[in-house]
Formats: sequence, structure tokens, C-alpha cells
Amino acid sequence: MILPLLPLGYQIVVPLLSLAGAGTLDNTFRVPPVEKKQLYVRMWRMSGAFGHVLEKVMPNEDSTQGGLVDKVVKIKRCAAVVKGGRRFSFAAMVVVGDGSGRVAWGYGKANEVPPAVDKAVKDGTQKLKNVQMSGTTIPHEVIGRFGAAKVVLVPASPGTGVIAGAAVRAVCEACGIRDILTKSYGTANSTNVVKATIAALMNLRTQDEVERLRGVSLT
Repeated sequence: MILPLLPLGYQIVVPLLSLAGAGTLDNTFRVPPVEKKQLYVRMWRMSGAFGHVLEKVMPNEDSTQGGLVDKVVKIKRCAAVVKGGRRFSFAAMVVVGDGSGRVAWGYGKANEVPPAVDKAVKDGTQKLKNVQMSGTTIPHEVIGRFGAAKVVLVPASPGTGVIAGAAVRAVCEACGIRDILTKSYGTANSTNVVKATIAALMNLRTQDEVERLRGVSLT
């Protein structure tokens, strides 16, 4: 079977002739490298004459557009039962940043994955926010909350790297943070974890800014 190849960060839905008999098929296939990037495909077969192949993107490199780095955090598939079968739609959660202290999250929905990702990137690009940084790390420890998610960010010395899970790492790397220690509590929902991480970054203050706000000298 020949699968079409798309650029990094996109997912596809491809018609697949169903095999005889009922049941499900859950196998993992590897697509040959595309522009030195690797994609992984997970297949689901549904009952009936046709099924669908849903591509689960696990890129080794980031997607860069116009100087901005975008990272696909989560893609959700919704199936609406209509007359004649099921109608699928997709929602994409993307983190967008410039790698120099600006970051935001974007959300997009469409009937196909590529347009959903494009909408999410555009949404995130329009609401980029500045993050106070201290070199390659953050100025001080900070806690962010969103829903049931709680994220603790701690400064780290140069060379430490980003010690974080997938969702928090996406935000830190898109923002340009290279050395940081993190811990996530509560829900593991990547959408809420991303929002909690960005909420924490928005609470960062440099020493000069604190002195100006308080009207005192901290040195």
C-alpha cells in the first residue's frame, strides 16, 4: 500500500479498503524519511466497506515558518454520525514561539488536519506574548495553574537543559528557554498543562521590574 507523504507537522486521513470480517486493526507503520524528517503512522480499521488511516505525527525536528517555531501538542479527532456514515473533523493545539522570549498557544478546527494546524498556527501567531528571561533560563521560581493543572518552573544553571514533559517542553523550547527544571501536578491533559505553563511564564518578573513596581531597591 502506498501512503501519500505530507510536510512535517501535518496529519492525513486516507481511504483504506476494509478487510473481510469484523474487529479492529491497530498496527504501527513507518513512513520513509521526508526531507530528513521521520513520521509515524498509526492505522485504525473500522467496520464497513471503508476505513480510515489516521497519521500520528512524531517529528524529530520542529516546523519553522517565518522565523517562528510551531510545535503540534495535540490533535483530536471528532466523529459526527450523520446520514450515510460518519463525518470526521479535527482540532489542533499548537504552541508558537520565536525562540527569543515570545510564545503563545493556538487552537484550530477543520475537516482535515492540515487546515486545522494552519488555523492553530495563525491563531497562536496573533497572540504572542513576551516572557521575561534571564539568559537561557528564567529569573525566579514560579507556579502556574489552569483548571486541574499545576506547573512549577524552577531556574537552572547553564548546561542543565530542559527537564520537562512533552507539553511543558514544547512551550519552553518555543519560548527560547534552554535551561530549566519543571514539575507538573494534577491532570496530565496536555491542553491544560500548556495553558498552565504559559500562565506561569506570564507571572515572571525581572529584578528591575520588581524594583520599579514596588518603588524600592533590592540590591
